[in-house]
Amino acid sequence: MSTLRSLSELFEREIHLVNNDVTPVMSLNAKSIRGASDIIVDVLIRDRSSWLSQGQIKKLSKKNRQRVEDIFIDTLYFIKNDLTKHQHWSFWHYAGLCLITCFAYERLCLQGKHSSIDLSLDETWANLDWEAGILAINFFSAKLYKGAMIKLHSMNTGPNGDIKDMCEWIQKRIKILHGQ
Repeated sequence: MSTLRSLSELFEREIHLVNNDVTPVMSLNAKSIRGASDIIVDVLIRDRSSWLSQGQIKKLSKKNRQRVEDIFIDTLYFIKNDLTKHQHWSFWHYAGLCLITCFAYERLCLQGKHSSIDLSLDETWANLDWEAGILAINFFSAKLYKGAMIKLHSMNTGPNGDIKDMCEWIQKRIKILHGQ
């Protein structure tokens, strides 16, 4: 996309926003999902070199010379800092995590890890690694925001999709949530 404004306009045409956020599908496990998501962010930070080396980065335009790993790390730390400061998870936080882990997630699915790693087992969570964390955050996101995540994925993989623009746009949307 050429501008952050065009990303916003495209998304807002497709998804109904309430108070600058997407309304999640309510779940009895919402509180535990949010708590697990906090842990996953810490695991992603801890194991960043492992998951960043997975998959192929396809959508970085020539105008964006910054290394994609730097873009992903900047977005990850932005999300972590915002969660620490505001203690509030939104669609935009989940969207950002799905965006920056999409290539590692794709690789895990191609390897069949989505079938072999059982997220319902206590031992998976007792020794949480980046693989289980990425599978879980994408699972949680799909459960909470299925339709909106599908729309976001189509925007990202479309002919004008650009990782840097998408990461900047998500960071801007998170700032808007808090009136910044």
